[in-house]
Amino acid sequence: MVFHVPPESGEKMSLCVSVLLAYAVYLTSINSFLPSVSDHVALYGVYLNCMFFLKALTVVASVFVLHLHSALPKSTIRKQLTKLLSANLKKVTPGASSTGNPDEANDLNDASVKPNMMTEDVKLVLEQEQWLDIVKKVDLLFFGAFLLLFILSTGGFFCAIAFRQV
Repeated sequence: MVFHVPPESGEKMSLCVSVLLAYAVYLTSINSFLPSVSDHVALYGVYLNCMFFLKALTVVASVFVLHLHSALPKSTIRKQLTKLLSANLKKVTPGASSTGNPDEANDLNDASVKPNMMTEDVKLVLEQEQWLDIVKKVDLLFFGAFLLLFILSTGGFFCAIAFRQV
């Protein structure tokens, strides 16, 4: 869920840390009900520990995305990720259409670009928009990775319950 919060909102990290703390409190309360000495490890406790670890990794991934969002234009990480991920992004140039439709030939006539801006300013605006698209791609990549990890860990938990020898 935290990967759908845009970095511009300022609420991404607060949501991330709040959910992590909620997991910690829930894990603490559940561990107080589980037996301290047992022949078998409680699978539910192992599952909650895995989910806590996954949420901690989500916090790290969110910090990385926020770092990317605020990266300076001349930073090396920005240059490397732009080279790596911008191949799939369509280049938007003044007077050209991204869809080929002549009615949409100029995407720069909106309120974000003023007519008296110089060519360098337009280039900087386009580079910033392209960078924000790259940051959204990285955020989506993290979302897919963590969704896959969540599904695999939950499936493994249910398989362990189903095939458990009593």
